[in-house]
Amino acid sequence: MLTRSLREIRINTPEQLAAHFLLDRQGLKAVAGDIPVMTDDLPVIEYRVPLFNRDYKPLLDEIFRHRPDNKQIATELGFLPESGEKIGQAWNTLKGLWYQGTSD
Repeated sequence: MLTRSLREIRINTPEQLAAHFLLDRQGLKAVAGDIPVMTDDLPVIEYRVPLFNRDYKPLLDEIFRHRPDNKQIATELGFLPESGEKIGQAWNTLKGLWYQGTSD
């Protein structure tokens, strides 16, 4: 069932799934800063107007700037370091899809 669900969203290999790894702890701290963590007893997102809109390219640029390199992602997720090349290929495809529809 999981395999079928992943294939429906065009994730057919472990490296394609790994390409979705965007930020490690250091990158997340750089992008999100010291904002409160959303928890069941602090559901901050439920009470705010979403700031996400079609002009999300600056946010993508900021996230991607802090994304670890593909070899580091491979190592972090337990892949062989050589898998970084396949993760990079999948990442380039994914990144292109995410930039479609941005206003730039």
